[in-house]
Amino acid sequence: MTTETNDGQPAANAGVVEGISAAELPGPLKDFHADTRTRQQVRGKTKVLIRSFEEKTRPMIRKSMRHEGDVGKSAQRGRRSFWHARLASLHTHHGMWVSTVEHLQWKHVLAIIEDIREGGYASETQRSYFSYLAWGLVAFGKPHLEQRMVEYLVKQGVRPAAAPLH
Repeated sequence: MTTETNDGQPAANAGVVEGISAAELPGPLKDFHADTRTRQQVRGKTKVLIRSFEEKTRPMIRKSMRHEGDVGKSAQRGRRSFWHARLASLHTHHGMWVSTVEHLQWKHVLAIIEDIREGGYASETQRSYFSYLAWGLVAFGKPHLEQRMVEYLVKQGVRPAAAPLH
């Protein structure tokens, strides 16, 4: 394959494999454009999901679940980063296409719980993550999922964070 002509100009066929049709290209080259398109679609859908999280939780991101006060900046950052990562993993890792946080179901919560349990995190980190998860479910208007999560964790022998105020 020639990439430049004798006068130093790029050849017209640069980047083309000579004598091979697109169907005969090896898998990674053949699927490159389709894979790029799929990644862009996933990123777009994930952005929409994260935007719905931000819109739904904006008024509540500072509120404590255990008392009437506000939480600090580090807890707010923790909540945001936890939920951004978990919502993205639902799309990319689990292949669960949730359009908005209002459409979260028990199967999504269970996938997030299993990610936390199998992530190799320290017990205090797990408790923080379960607290962020519980806060988010209540903030999304899904307290029934939060209650089911607590019941599930108790059955699994995990002591969840203190019960939130509803």
